[in-house]
Amino acid sequence: MKKFAHLPRAYTAVLGLALAVASQAQSCYDHHGKPGEAQPTQIDASPEKDGSKSGQAQRAAAKAEQPPSTSGVSPTAVSQHLLIAQAIAAAKARIESSKKCRTFFNYQGVEVIDHTGYYALDLGPGTIAAAKVGENIAVNINPRGAFMHPPAEFAGLHAAEDVRGFFILHELGHQLSQSTKFVWDHSELKSLNDFRHDLNDGRLRRNCY
Repeated sequence: MKKFAHLPRAYTAVLGLALAVASQAQSCYDHHGKPGEAQPTQIDASPEKDGSKSGQAQRAAAKAEQPPSTSGVSPTAVSQHLLIAQAIAAAKARIESSKKCRTFFNYQGVEVIDHTGYYALDLGPGTIAAAKVGENIAVNINPRGAFMHPPAEFAGLHAAEDVRGFFILHELGHQLSQSTKFVWDHSELKSLNDFRHDLNDGRLRRNCY
């Protein structure tokens, strides 16, 4: 099974700062409307002149949080955001299709997804698909990352949309860890990270797939 690479602590700290700033603005998607419906994101332009680390983090977050639109953005950028919306929809459909899955997430799964900020960020190539940072989820839109380029077969799934939905549910498992019993699987020790990741994926498969 393809693993998620762990995030170095220093990188996680910077990512957390970027998301903390970005979370003050509206998410890419208005989850109280239709899944994936783009809404304008208001970003304070003042950090442009700030050369501090905080200002740099704000500029990185602002750049990552530009929502898709029909003008001024490439079709690739639009499709990336649409893929996140499709993954969210697939994850919600999976929950709603199974009472066992709804129970696994303590009947809070869809509601938590609806109130989560999903941020499109470049986390680099490799096997990272998404990562929980605080109350937000960073989705890796690197073209060579696991989310944008999922494996042909993953956890018995073959459709890319379903695999991406699995990634969203994996992060939901961390968000609702008191119910799902998910354990932290981004440790510094790769062998421990892989073991815990497989343990979490196994719980998700047994209850929702």
